[in-house]
Amino acid sequence: MLSALLTKQSEQLNAQADILKEMQEQQKKTSIQLLNQAAEFSDFRNSQELYNFKMMNYLQDDPSSKNEGLVSKVSKIEVELSGIKSDLSKKYAVFSVGAVAIVTTIKYLVSKIFL
Repeated sequence: MLSALLTKQSEQLNAQADILKEMQEQQKKTSIQLLNQAAEFSDFRNSQELYNFKMMNYLQDDPSSKNEGLVSKVSKIEVELSGIKSDLSKKYAVFSVGAVAIVTTIKYLVSKIFL
């Protein structure tokens, strides 16, 4: 009876040891997966920082190399565009007034000549 009890306990301990080994193997696999994911994320983060740095170099002025960034270029273009719009509006107004004056003069001359 004692021998049967010890055999049963031994079998239970062996079964628990097998379960623990399986859990240990699963934890190893999970740990390796987490390590790989962390490495991939680190690589992604590093490449993203490099990309962000390059983008900031394109966007901002660099006084040391005297490179003008896109933000400054766009601001200058906006100022030039508003100047061009203003000039066009003035020229359009002058043209309109001139055209009205010419049409009015022609009407007057035609009415004097033919009437």
